[in-house]
This record gives sequence, C-alpha cells and structure tokens, in this order.
Amino acid sequence: MKVLIAVCGAMLLAACSNMPKAEAPATLFADTAFGAPPSELKSLDLFAVSPAMRDFLEQEVPKYMRRDGPARGLYEAMRTRLHIDYDAAVTRTAAETFDIRAGNCLSLVILTAALAKPLDIDVRYRFVPRVRTWTRTQGMLLQNGHVNIELSRRTDTVIAPAIVVDFVPTEDLQAQLVREIDERTVLAMYMNNRAAETLAAGDAGAAYWWARAAIHAAPDYAASYNTLGVSYLQHGDPQLAERVFRYQLVGAPDDTMLLSNLVVALDHQGRTGDAALVRQQLAKLQGYRPFEFLDKGKEAYARGDAVTAMKFYRQELAHLPYSAELHFAIAVASAQLGDVSGAREHLSEAMQLSVNLSDRDLYAGKLEKLRALQMH
Repeated sequence: MKVLIAVCGAMLLAACSNMPKAEAPATLFADTAFGAPPSELKSLDLFAVSPAMRDFLEQEVPKYMRRDGPARGLYEAMRTRLHIDYDAAVTRTAAETFDIRAGNCLSLVILTAALAKPLDIDVRYRFVPRVRTWTRTQGMLLQNGHVNIELSRRTDTVIAPAIVVDFVPTEDLQAQLVREIDERTVLAMYMNNRAAETLAAGDAGAAYWWARAAIHAAPDYAASYNTLGVSYLQHGDPQLAERVFRYQLVGAPDDTMLLSNLVVALDHQGRTGDAALVRQQLAKLQGYRPFEFLDKGKEAYARGDAVTAMKFYRQELAHLPYSAELHFAIAVASAQLGDVSGAREHLSEAMQLSVNLSDRDLYAGKLEKLRALQMH
C-alpha cells in the first residue's frame, strides 16, 4: 500500500487545512535519530531579495507602476518581463524562482510577495481548497493543492478590482472559494513541500527536519504532521509514524489520508489485526482510491487488451481529469486503437498538465513525432 502525502503547489499533502492547535508535543519528534538538519534549512531566507531582484525592482518595475499604478504595475512587469514557467519539480525560494524563471504556484506566491514588500504593496495569501489534483512518484501518492496571491496598494483610496497573481487564469477560479492564510502558513507550506520533495528523493533524514520545521512554523497546518509520519515510515520507524498519525486523527478521525498511512504503519509492525480494523474504517469512508482505474487499465493494456484499458481509463478520467499520467495513458491506448486524433488530443493534454519541465518536454517531443506521422 502506498503512502499518501499532501503538498501546496507542487505536490501537496493530506490537505492544506488548518486546525487551531497549540505547540506540538515533544513526543512527536525524535531529533537524535536524524543527525544534523540540512544546511539549506538552517540558512533559509524565503523572501530574501537578491541583487538581481533589486535591479528588477529599481530598473524595470517603475515604468509599469507609473503607467498602471503600484499593484497592477508590478503584475504587468512580472507578466511581461519575467515569464515564469510552471515547474513543480522543486519548490523554490523567491530568489531561486527569479533566477531560474520557473516554479510551482507556491514559488510564484513567494516571489510575488518578496517583490511586493519593498514597493509597499499589500499582499493577501490565498488557499483555493477545491483545486486539488493527484500525482504519484517513488511509491507515494501526492495530493496537490493550490495557492495564489492578491495585490493591493495599502494607501489606495479608490476601490479597484483585486490583482490576483496565479498560473491559473483568473476566470477559471472565479467560482472557487478561497481562504486567506497567513505568512507563517506559507512558510510551513514551503517547508512541508521541501519535506515531501526530499522524501521523493529518498532522503528521510532531511525530510524529517523539513517537516519538523513546518510544524514549529505553523502548528495548525495539518499537512505537515502527515509528512512527518511518512518521514518516520521511510526511515524505518513505524511506531513513531503511528504516534503522529493517531495524534492527528484525534482532531480529524475521518481523514482518509491519515488512515491510509496508519494502515501502512501498522502493517510494518506486523499488527495485521489492527491494520484490518483500520482498513474496514477506511473502506466505509473511501469509495474510490486515486489511480485505481488507471492501474487496472495499465494491467489490461499490458495483456494486449487496449479496449478494456480504455474503459478503465475513462472511469479514472471522471475522478482525475487533470492527471498528465492518465492523459498520456489514454493517448497511448488511442494510438493502439487507431485513433490518431484522440491520441494527439490527449498527448497535448498531458503536455499541458505536466507538473515539471522535463515531463513537458518529453510529451512535447512525442506530440511532434505523432504530428509528423500524420503528415506522412
């Protein structure tokens, strides 16, 4: 059974949810088992303005501000001069995102805030609860949440439309509810993402320290506890993982992500009876498991049955319409069934939905080859 993690912007965990909570009890942590914290964490300055960013603020932004005002001026300067690409491979600091010109939605939020503060522009950090997708990597299922940022000039006396900075077009989010979050939660989200990313890279030690720091930054940010528990699992400490999951389940007894991971922790301890009881509870709450139809479809395709595979893929599509992996599988099956137009359509979707630049380039290359075959 795979472990489940939630992250904001790149991966996202159980949820970007917050529960009022005091400081986490010391019994949840095991510092002595994990060596020294990573140097990246110890030197972290999330919103630091680099010399290159300072040059941008002093040389590029003013002309846009004179024309459009402070908030829209910064927005237009970023849109026309920076061209930030979406890339969820790694969650980056403001300076890293500016330098590389790529990042996930959380990275874009952090960069925008770092640029807005020296200009005396107010920012509102916003979490969009209903915009969530699933991805998977290295035996982990990742629930990806979404954040954006709103700009306003604190001295404005004229009511003007909010300026929202986001990779997602504003009109696509107009019907979505948003929840304002504070800066300490943004910091915790960043740390939680870095924990999940280091877990995916196989470094449970670094992941522990990132998750621990996220909990201390915002004890009410629930996702970080789940990531801490998964760090323990990957490190080979299922008893500690169980302790963390059960601590969180007190306040969220129906959280399917926590329950799923608790099953893994119990299985790793050989407690099959306890695990079976939690599985029964989970089955009542969880009618669908992410990627279950996709996996059945891949099994059918491997047997040479593309027709059955496509039926399963269509079932999965009703649950995961924004999965690049799923659209790529549909493209492959479509090509096998002779539907070149459908293959091209879903390969294009996979390219647009890919969460990192390397996958996007891979799908783009396959799409070009498919187009070339059609021309001949």
